[in-house]
Amino acid sequence: MIWREKFEVEYGPLYDNFGMGTTIWSPLGMGILTGKYNDGSIPEGSRFFENENKLLQGYFDGLFSGEKREKTLSMLQGLGTLAGELDCTQAQLALAWAIKNTDVSTAIFGASRVE
Repeated sequence: MIWREKFEVEYGPLYDNFGMGTTIWSPLGMGILTGKYNDGSIPEGSRFFENENKLLQGYFDGLFSGEKREKTLSMLQGLGTLAGELDCTQAQLALAWAIKNTDVSTAIFGASRVE
């Protein structure tokens, strides 16, 4: 849901012309699409909280730093509103959106917690 250009535009001919599907990974965007980051803060106990991993920090900063921050927050809050209207969680919405796509063959995700 966050980065769609490559999947929908660049790879589109593979799906349309050859009937191929794709395996997607991290349909919850490393937890960003779960709803717990909708205010732009990092909740205690989350994977980004006090994390020294530069890859994870770069991922978070790429969405919530500088000029991208307001766009990201607007997108996440809009997804939260839509999920509420559909009577589901934001995580459920993100997973349903991913696996409903006819070009997706498999979705791989790893949850850090059952919740």
